[in-house]
Amino acid sequence: MRTQIVALSILVALCVPLAASAQTRGDRSWNLLAAILKSPAQQDTFTKDIAKQLAMSQVPTWRDAARIAANFVVTHSGLPSDEIWEVTGLYVIGVDVPDYAARNDLVWEVGFFNVPGVRRVLWVSTTTKAVKTVFP
Repeated sequence: MRTQIVALSILVALCVPLAASAQTRGDRSWNLLAAILKSPAQQDTFTKDIAKQLAMSQVPTWRDAARIAANFVVTHSGLPSDEIWEVTGLYVIGVDVPDYAARNDLVWEVGFFNVPGVRRVLWVSTTTKAVKTVFP
């Protein structure tokens, strides 16, 4: 019982700074997908700026990202008939990655799933159309 209380205390101590960090970001998620899918009238200034950046990019929509990711999977390993895809994220990349994306560029995240769960995750650069396999 004492071990469980100590473990819970450690967990709370780790989570509180994370929650505080989210609040200092204005409660904005690192994943911008939900925000970008809102109507322009519901978007804040930051999201509107992201939308403009996306509109001028080589991969402006989640549909484009899904098509590029699916083509990558078919070309490199084949797409099993029981596997489905879903665009699961849009992120600002925090570092330069040569021949892929520069810091502050946007990347789409596309997951490929089947039963029992995720099979692979790909990131698609909005500036180069290049694909990185994040998992596996």
